[in-house]
Amino acid sequence: MSFVLWSVFIWGSISMYCLSYFYYTLDEGSTRPGADNIRDTSLNQTILIWVLPIQITGLMFLSTIGTVLYHRVNPKIILIICTLIMVACLTAVSYSSNWWQFLFLYGFGFPMSLGPSYFIPVMCAWEWFPEYKSTVTGCILYGLGFGPFIFGFISTAITNPNDVKPDVEGIYFPIEVANRFPHMIRICMACWTTILVIAICLIRRNPDFEGQG
Repeated sequence: MSFVLWSVFIWGSISMYCLSYFYYTLDEGSTRPGADNIRDTSLNQTILIWVLPIQITGLMFLSTIGTVLYHRVNPKIILIICTLIMVACLTAVSYSSNWWQFLFLYGFGFPMSLGPSYFIPVMCAWEWFPEYKSTVTGCILYGLGFGPFIFGFISTAITNPNDVKPDVEGIYFPIEVANRFPHMIRICMACWTTILVIAICLIRRNPDFEGQG
């Protein structure tokens, strides 16, 4: 499950594809960059740097709530709710046609949907392996770095399989590359949802600790 949690931080791999996507209109067959094809003239590379700090804030803001809910609500229920909210946010993200809508949904909504589940796998592992807390924590946190690493390659392979270089002002990718951005979001969402469903099926608290606050 931790494999998914920090996959929100693939932003470094997909940010320029996102910029290119919002640069162009989605008119079928439209390939000419220019005033008629710009979605938001205020969108540039500088504004992209705000996405990652917003994601970290959103994820950490709700992570502590999960530790409180853990002792009151079945972890499976927490994960199911988080997964449903994540799917809703990413589906909306993939259909966003406005940068600020995208920023709210992908910057705040997506990571905040996963925030409550952040510490759940660690706390479950501690109950099952109380004498090896540091070991199991290390194994779980390994997934936090491995997830973005793997999905960084996956997202690039989907959006830009031919390794096309930016050809508009040296910044924006061709429209055929940019228009794969929503599809990439949906494919990653399907992968993350599958992983979370498996986690929901497998995770459970140690009966010896249930009922303890």
